[in-house]
Amino acid sequence: MHLEQLTKRYLPLLGKLILVAACIVYLVHGVDLERLLTALGRYDNVKVFLVLVSMASGFVLMGVRLWDLARGTCSLGKGVFAEFYGFFVNNVLPARLGELAKIIYLRKEAGIEASQGTELVFWERFADLNIFLLLAVCSAALLGTLVIVLPFGALTLLIWGLLAYFLFRPDRVYRFIRIIPGHKVEGFLRSFLEYVQARRGKLGYGKLVFFSLLIWLEHMLEIFLIIYWVAGFQLTWSQGLVVFALTITGLSLPLAPAGLGVVDSAIVFSLGLYGVGHNEALAASLVWRFLQFAITLGTAFIVFSKQGMGLKHLLQRRKEQTGAP
Repeated sequence: MHLEQLTKRYLPLLGKLILVAACIVYLVHGVDLERLLTALGRYDNVKVFLVLVSMASGFVLMGVRLWDLARGTCSLGKGVFAEFYGFFVNNVLPARLGELAKIIYLRKEAGIEASQGTELVFWERFADLNIFLLLAVCSAALLGTLVIVLPFGALTLLIWGLLAYFLFRPDRVYRFIRIIPGHKVEGFLRSFLEYVQARRGKLGYGKLVFFSLLIWLEHMLEIFLIIYWVAGFQLTWSQGLVVFALTITGLSLPLAPAGLGVVDSAIVFSLGLYGVGHNEALAASLVWRFLQFAITLGTAFIVFSKQGMGLKHLLQRRKEQTGAP
């Protein structure tokens, strides 16, 4: 029994490590340091800084979306910082703890209970998933394959189905959660579902879609600025869309903090599909990675200056959820 528990716990971790190692090997293989440095040396520092400003503006847009979803229970400033803080945690800790960090922050700093914070994060991620699926379908059509669409499409349909079933048959769902052991878990789920059920009105959903589209347009803009403006790659717009979709796909896989190695491989591979050399593509990926960590480190100074927002508490919460030693 002990061996079985160890297998369940560490086999998925081993699989993730193998995939990340394979991505790193792919990136390192064939690197010409002189060509890589030459490619980096051609980049204009002013342009790189402006891309950094664009990336930072994306977090402001996400904060505005969170503030609007919260309906006044969270200030705009706290909504923006919650997004920066969640991004910071996702970049330094594994297992996508950024969402949990955001929920804890909203509870501590804005007085939003955990079930409501979870509902806010749910709508954020659900909106993002739907827009990403649309982009993935467009990219799949351009590539002539549906492989990258299938897992995200299945997940989206599953969530839509569960959501529709709950909204049309809430009484059955509430009866079902009564059998869940543990009063705290049952109470949390009931409160979460009540918040989901209470979110009505076409205007609210319309604003959610509008802000989400703006956020994704900004995400696309930062990638396009790097590959077209900073790096100067000669790609068509449809090819750039494929690069963006594959990059976001790599970022969505929780294999390593900040998708380290995985996203970089996705950028290099997708650019390589259209004739961009390995070293030139890797240089563009390194610029994107540098800007991402620049924002992370900038957020870190603010995070560590705030009492009670340390990472030790998040790691402890993760251990309690997973039962890790």
